[in-house]
Amino acid sequence: METWIQYFEAIQRLEGIIEETEAYVKPLVELDDYFSISNLESIRDRCQSFRSLFRMVVIGKFSSGKSSFINALMGHPSFLPSDLRQSTGVVTRIKYGDSERVLVKFADDSVKSISTKEIAAYVKIPTEYQDLSLYDINDLICSGVKDEEIISLKELWEKSDKKTLLSYLKKYPKSKIVKECLIE
Repeated sequence: METWIQYFEAIQRLEGIIEETEAYVKPLVELDDYFSISNLESIRDRCQSFRSLFRMVVIGKFSSGKSSFINALMGHPSFLPSDLRQSTGVVTRIKYGDSERVLVKFADDSVKSISTKEIAAYVKIPTEYQDLSLYDINDLICSGVKDEEIISLKELWEKSDKKTLLSYLKKYPKSKIVKECLIE
């Protein structure tokens, strides 16, 4: 299988074949005890267990190619944003689902449903803020730390400048900080 999506599509096709076969076997079971659908049920159960079998966690340093790796695995070169610098600033869970949907959870616990084409707009770190320590800054914002205290922590913005940090703090209150993105 080239991608995990093809893997799950193959499982779906197999489940469809089992369902069709059951439609033919059930009348025979009623006529003759020789026929049984227990084998089909066993195969269906295995298909269900295969759906949750594939779990992977991708972790690594900033700009180490995690998003590029996931894009290759998905078979979509631009599924998640990737760049030479840090570009994906959000924990992103990807899960197979029967229908495509993307849920974005914000730091204030609100949730928004978006299309797959909008993913980058929510998980990509804007270029002007790539030199800020956004993981730490976002954690402080979410913990209720006041802007003045965040500004006083120079190590969070020393690679950039104070003006950039002020701009970020103004543009990204708790209600706009994406904590997690779930893609099904």
